[in-house]
Amino acid sequence: MKFKIALILGLFCFGSTAQAAFFDNNGNTYFERCSKTPSDVICTAIASGYLDMMNALGYKCPNNEGMSRSQAADVLIKNLRDYPADRNQPLALLAVVAFENALQCARPGTSTK
Repeated sequence: MKFKIALILGLFCFGSTAQAAFFDNNGNTYFERCSKTPSDVICTAIASGYLDMMNALGYKCPNNEGMSRSQAADVLIKNLRDYPADRNQPLALLAVVAFENALQCARPGTSTK
């Protein structure tokens, strides 16, 4: 029984390491993978997760009504394509900037643009 539990825990650990190896939290890695396959579930999940984070923090983004998850990835990829010199920055920062600009988002405590 203990062996089975150890085996299952080991499989979870190896699986999470593989995902961590893909994503090192900067724009270069995201752009390298997601510019080729923007509909990849990882790409759409990461981009839409950042947009959801912004909404939860109180950003007001009037232009994201009806936006699909894959469109969120498209916005982020386009911004990374347009500003390659910034890709070494943390992806969270790059995502906030991309969505602020593309969706006319206002930061919490300010009025919409």
